[in-house]
Amino acid sequence: MFQRILVPLDGSALAEKALPYAVELAKASSGRLMLLQATEIHGVAGTIPSLAQQQAVEQAERNMGAVADRLSDGGLKVEPYAFLGEAAEAIAEEAALRRADAIVMSTHGRSGIGRWIYGSVAQGVLQRSSVPVLLVPASCQTAWLGEQERSVVVALDGSDLAEQALPAATELAGRLGASLLLVQVVVPPTPSAYGGTELYLEVGPDELLQYAREYLATVERQLQDKGLRIDSEARLGAPSITIARIAFERNAWAIAMASHGRGGIARAVMGSVANGVVHYSPVPVLVTRPQQATAKVRAKAHRRALASI
Repeated sequence: MFQRILVPLDGSALAEKALPYAVELAKASSGRLMLLQATEIHGVAGTIPSLAQQQAVEQAERNMGAVADRLSDGGLKVEPYAFLGEAAEAIAEEAALRRADAIVMSTHGRSGIGRWIYGSVAQGVLQRSSVPVLLVPASCQTAWLGEQERSVVVALDGSDLAEQALPAATELAGRLGASLLLVQVVVPPTPSAYGGTELYLEVGPDELLQYAREYLATVERQLQDKGLRIDSEARLGAPSITIARIAFERNAWAIAMASHGRGGIARAVMGSVANGVVHYSPVPVLVTRPQQATAKVRAKAHRRALASI
């Protein structure tokens, strides 16, 4: 994993905020970077590309070539690509077609808040990608450099789906020489009313925290053969804010989580917890889709590859 890293760019400095993290990851894994700029200029389906479309692709090729030359001077293996099409779909399909191990991208691009924000291109990539996506928030200032040992925070919720973030998180921590911090945030229970005005809690917060600690200890034991230092923490609070706060307090290098949690596909964490974590996080967020959610993307990329032969 992390041998072939796809980095979507759009010619802006905001999008290039992802490059330092992709570069460090490629160096740590002796891997290569695949730079991609997807250009959206719409024409009539089935017709020859217009002059504007051709010029846009040529400009994208020049942009990617310049960035590739700059990075190659540092000894990295870099492959530049340009693609005409809708950005999110093109990025996910190119990642599958070129057998990328991961996508590293900024949550903001050319027009900042108004354009490449989590919720448009970045969210579209997450919805389609068959590989882990490392999202770099625009406000992220933490560099993956220095001698101080740091951790990768892994957000869990007790579900098998959430645990599918563990392989990518473990690999990332190993590449960066970091430890793992397993975290479960327990939402404080609220009283329920039964039989008139009587209020009671079936399970108190202390019990819920104890359940979470026992669960995290079980996961910790399962990871003992990975050769990493592993710690865990259970805390009460609102999941998105609390996960980001723990990463800040622990001076973490990244947060890792699955895009779907306890409720599975029917309750996509994408639009709730993961969305909030990316919004509040001071560090990059590595998002993994559960395996059953990626089959369609791989099949579509396979059909496209056959069509190009």
